[in-house]
Amino acid sequence: MGGPQAIAAMAFGTRSIPKVDKIVGPGNAYVQAAKYLVSQYVGIDGIEGPPTELVVCADPSIDPGIVALDIMAQLEHSSAIA
Repeated sequence: MGGPQAIAAMAFGTRSIPKVDKIVGPGNAYVQAAKYLVSQYVGIDGIEGPPTELVVCADPSIDPGIVALDIMAQLEHSSAIA
């Protein structure tokens, strides 16, 4: 499960998902809106407004494949990369 429905399930609990104390992590605009809505009931890390910016700092000793994997991991948070 993911998205706003996961935020609600974690904030209030369900039969199979226990209520949590704090919800953290990135997400799209809908996830961020859900985090805002439940913030009066459960702790959150903050409202992160998409798009966010990412900078990768690496020296020549870093494997380029690892850098590429780090950047690819961010693709789920944005529909475009400039």
